[in-house]
Amino acid sequence: MPPWSLTAALQPALELFRAFARRWAAFCSRWYVRFAAWLGLWLFAISALLNLAVVPAVNRHVLPTAAARAEVLLQRRVEIGAVKSVSLGGALVGARPLLAVRYVALGPGPVEKSSIEVGGS
Repeated sequence: MPPWSLTAALQPALELFRAFARRWAAFCSRWYVRFAAWLGLWLFAISALLNLAVVPAVNRHVLPTAAARAEVLLQRRVEIGAVKSVSLGGALVGARPLLAVRYVALGPGPVEKSSIEVGGS
């Protein structure tokens, strides 16, 4: 072997990497770590599917009908903005809301004349 070689120079780094890989494998062999990882992956996949397929359909078909029914029930002008996102994992741990809506506005009623708008338009 020559006095200096790349393998000899990288040997300490390779040993550290192998030690880390052994520790990581031991950590991931626990059932609750595997369960949490699978749960997180499934929640991410379902949230992505909801955001890509279901949210546009809800914005197009469900929200106008829901706003019209709420106007009749509340006897007020009701505006519901588009759904921005659905976050199952974030809602599970409390980091994000389950459903994020752009804005909600309620107009004045027949007796009580106050109105409110929550969120930005």
